[in-house]
Amino acid sequence: MMMPLLRRACLLFFIPAVITTAAFPESRQEQDLTIIPMIMEGRYQGASATGVIDAPPGLVWKIISDYDGADRFMPNIIESRAIRREENRVWTRTICGIGPFRVLFYARSIERQEQGELAFQQLEGPFTKNRGSWTVRPMEDGRTSLTYNIELDHVLIPTRIRRHLLHKSLPGLFAAVRQRALRLREAAKDRAAGKLSTAVITVKPDQNPRKKNENPSRLP
Repeated sequence: MMMPLLRRACLLFFIPAVITTAAFPESRQEQDLTIIPMIMEGRYQGASATGVIDAPPGLVWKIISDYDGADRFMPNIIESRAIRREENRVWTRTICGIGPFRVLFYARSIERQEQGELAFQQLEGPFTKNRGSWTVRPMEDGRTSLTYNIELDHVLIPTRIRRHLLHKSLPGLFAAVRQRALRLREAAKDRAAGKLSTAVITVKPDQNPRKKNENPSRLP
């Protein structure tokens, strides 16, 4: 799903490539995330982050493919809309905030839900390279392993700044997905509880019903 997320800029899609951390050995664990710098041809291109979401894969997929609702829970997304759909392809229009500025871009997403893969790429926008992917994998305990790959480039943004912004944004991105999953699960529980409270309850009839013309004051 097109969910471009940067703490101070917007993110998009990564086409699979050989990833090495030789030039950036500080791959690290941060806030329940494993973040790996993505180096291609000796140059920093982006990052890959993997974390565990306490929700089943189906719910996580629903979150990352919520194009029309991303602006309600994803950081820095001001507006996000699906403008066209064809089979497993979705075209989107997104406005995200970069400091005091707003950035508009169009992207195309390709959904492969059975494989748990969603790839997206900027078609029109300010970045020279802005593409990424989500990978959803089930875990034995019912939770989900979620991986987000992002490749981002802009001629006016130095590598060290891109790297800082990307790595700084990833914990907030995963925190938003986790929080959304929690809220959706709680909402599902509330709906289930509401159905139970409105269920028809059968009450046994009184074994010794009083006659309508009986005067209660005369009863022993």
